[in-house]
Amino acid sequence: MVKYNDKLSQYITELFAAQDEILQYVIQDTPKKGLPAIGIQPEEGRFLQFLVRICNTKKALEIGTLGGFSGIWIARGLSPGGKLITLEKDTRHAEIAQEHFNSTGVNDKVMIRVGEAQLLLANLVDEGPFDFVFIDMNKSSYNDYFAW
Repeated sequence: MVKYNDKLSQYITELFAAQDEILQYVIQDTPKKGLPAIGIQPEEGRFLQFLVRICNTKKALEIGTLGGFSGIWIARGLSPGGKLITLEKDTRHAEIAQEHFNSTGVNDKVMIRVGEAQLLLANLVDEGPFDFVFIDMNKSSYNDYFAW
C-alpha cells in the first residue's frame, strides 16, 4: 500500500497547485467553524479543476459539499456559463460552503442542494446528463451513487 508523502505533496502543491489567499482562507476557516478537518488536498483540487476544464464541462455534480473547497476548484474549471450542483446532507455545512462560494466569487456557478443524497439524486434525473461527477462523501454508499 502506498503511503501519502507530505513532502512530495508540498512540492507538487507549490509547483502545480499554489493556492490563492481565498483558498487558503477556506482551508483555515472550515475547521474553525466546526466542520471536520477533512477534504481533498490542494493538488487534488487543481487536478479536479484540470479535469473539469479539459472535459469542457458545462454541468457538474458533486456529491458531498462539506465546506466547499472541492466545489470551488470544480467551479473554477467550468466552461463559460457552466453550473455545479453540489449535494450536502448537513444544513450547517451547506451554509458555510455558501459563504465560501460567495467569498471566492463562484456563487453564480454553484447551486447547493441540502438533503439525503439518494433522495436528491432521484430528483436530478431530469437535470442531467452531467459532464462531470465528483463523489466525495459517505464511502459506504459509493456503489449506490455510481449506479445512479
